[in-house]
Amino acid sequence: MVACDTCGFLLFGSLSSTTWGPTDDISTRRCAERDRLAQVEAQISHLQVHIDVLGQERAELQKNLEAIVYPILTIPDEVSSQIFLLCLPADGRVRPSPRSAPLSLAQVCSHFRRISLSTQGLWNSLVIDAWRFRSDTAMDRAVAELFRPWFTRAGLSSLRLTLQHATSLASSLLHFIVAFSPQLHILELDTTMAEFCRLLQILGPLPMLRKLSLSHSPHTYDSLPQIPFRNPPELTELCVFGGICLRDSSLATIPGARLERLEITRISCNEFRRILQEYPLLRHFHVPDLDGSRNMQVLPPNLGIETLGVGESSWILDILTLPNLRRLDISITNKSPPHHLAQFLARSSCTLQHLGIVRVEDRYSQTSVSEIFETLVACLQLLPTLASLSVRSPMAHPERIYGILRTADVVPALESLQITETGPRKFFTPVFDMLFNRACAGLLRHFELGIMDQNSSAEAWSEIHIRGVQLQVDPFIERGLDARVSQIRYSYGRPFTSEYELLQSC
Repeated sequence: MVACDTCGFLLFGSLSSTTWGPTDDISTRRCAERDRLAQVEAQISHLQVHIDVLGQERAELQKNLEAIVYPILTIPDEVSSQIFLLCLPADGRVRPSPRSAPLSLAQVCSHFRRISLSTQGLWNSLVIDAWRFRSDTAMDRAVAELFRPWFTRAGLSSLRLTLQHATSLASSLLHFIVAFSPQLHILELDTTMAEFCRLLQILGPLPMLRKLSLSHSPHTYDSLPQIPFRNPPELTELCVFGGICLRDSSLATIPGARLERLEITRISCNEFRRILQEYPLLRHFHVPDLDGSRNMQVLPPNLGIETLGVGESSWILDILTLPNLRRLDISITNKSPPHHLAQFLARSSCTLQHLGIVRVEDRYSQTSVSEIFETLVACLQLLPTLASLSVRSPMAHPERIYGILRTADVVPALESLQITETGPRKFFTPVFDMLFNRACAGLLRHFELGIMDQNSSAEAWSEIHIRGVQLQVDPFIERGLDARVSQIRYSYGRPFTSEYELLQSC
């Protein structure tokens, strides 16, 4: 124990890390500590000068950064929202993917994220591909983490829901549809008939529904029961595809006074007649297949129909007169030659803008090919105002149908031509010969050629074949023609949705 010489305070240990002996001078020790303290304070002052300099530099840099404004960030939010809306698919069906809008827009920066999340129009459409979710657990997670937040961002705006490949509907998905049913504007369902009826049992009122589309995934012919919707007051479009046949009472609860578009794969002749008589606002009517007797009375002229698709049931044209028809899609077979079409066009005197023809060959018919094409020429000569033509034919006689179109004397106002072929590539010669004469006339603006491979295992075209097509199409593109050539995979009697795009003009 050491006593202080000045005050007598008893020291019970060392005041610093230095060990002082009992004979050391306390004042010397205190001087050393003061010198060290002075050194530390001098270092602090020196470092503080550097800190002040760095602080000033930081403030200047921050000021300079704030002065730099990206031009795109100066655009008003309302304008940015409209630009974002233009990034959505043209068909209106939005698939949730981080590589496409709107999710891709929300990942650019915080500014874009704020605008995209607050733009309700980016989130009012949703495509759900149920095939991607292998279990109900995966679907439950997607509903909770993706689908519900997606539609919630849309606020109170009208919604469009597209459900694909849904062979079975998970309970979470059913309740999701029911929860947003009051806001549904367009509902497109690709599911089995059993699942559709199951949904109808719990589906509530649909006050905003304007379009309903039903498609049958297994493509087996089933009859659609009476649609027990609670009289959707705004329904104007009904589309039923994929082997679903409507009963005569299926549309009993659909308010016919408002229906404008009706597309049905298959109905009875009696139902076809009733629809034309009882749906006064009907403008677009597509029925590829009709069941029943052809002995039907001629219907009075219908002034409302503007678009008609009758497929292989072209004989129905014999009982129709449609003066205001603008678009017509039919199938021509040996059993059903285009005589119906020629008489219909002459009787209706309509100003047709688009004609779609599917040539289906029947080897057992007595009608000759020459007779079919002679009648087809007569039909096309009745259409001087035709601006768009779509042709799909087999390869039995490619030179005939393209020989018809080779001269501009037939359909002289033609601006858009779409050709879909099945078979070998040898038909290119008559096609491009016809295209050359049409392009020289100066009216043709758009040309699309699709080649369907009936073999589902067919590979995409080689580079040599693509270059060959390119060499033949390039001269037309240089003339200003918008051209597109693609290979379409074909399987189970239906074209695949995916295509191999061989070339497309910019």
